Amino acid sequence: MFPASSSYLLGAIGVSTFSLFTLHRIVDQKPDEKNYSPSFRILAKWFRVVSKHSLSIYLIHHMIHLWPLWFYGLMTAGEPTAHWQNFMPVVFSTILALFFCALVVPAFLIIDKYRLPTIESVMRWIGD
Repeated sequence: MFPASSSYLLGAIGVSTFSLFTLHRIVDQKPDEKNYSPSFRILAKWFRVVSKHSLSIYLIHHMIHLWPLWFYGLMTAGEPTAHWQNFMPVVFSTILALFFCALVVPAFLIIDKYRLPTIESVMRWIGD
């Protein structure tokens, strides 16, 4: 996987572009939600929060698990990526990832409610 081959990069870019286009058409557009079921409305609201704050979520995920893992690898093995993909079982890491997602979306709903600054809002402020 590293270094990435040309076919891998083109495939990843294509899948990412298609996914972004599809999610933008389905989730980011606010159609008349009266026709949708309550569970779909809740799911669409969660997806909108993740879409709106994706850069902040990405940086928080790095601060919570990647940077400490690199620091621990540097301290124990002298190589930041020494424990990459073998630090804990897949089941446990999946549970922690779902737990992170379950906490971060309500946190950003609260941030939106009180209009607290995020990376995205600071970038918009600088750009304006």
